[in-house]
Amino acid sequence: MKRETWDIYADILAAIDQHQKKNGVALLTRVQCSSFIPYDRFKMKVDKLRLAGLVEASECAERRGTSLTLTEKGRAFLRLWKQIASLFAPDTGTRRH
Repeated sequence: MKRETWDIYADILAAIDQHQKKNGVALLTRVQCSSFIPYDRFKMKVDKLRLAGLVEASECAERRGTSLTLTEKGRAFLRLWKQIASLFAPDTGTRRH
């Protein structure tokens, strides 16, 4: 099943958030692997997220790589996206129409 563009953006933001919480830092290549996106497309998506002010990138000297950080705007987007996605989740109730 093909993911929609906004799903991919949300997956990248969620991966950054998850790596930050787990490891204290979200390295570019680890986030890319967690997002299941080829590196060239991943870089384009991260650049768009950065230009939109949702993500910041910086060099991480102690881990030798680029680290990604969610901005407050990125966290807000992720919260809203989770709410929207929950509206499309299948209803698991036993109601009949």
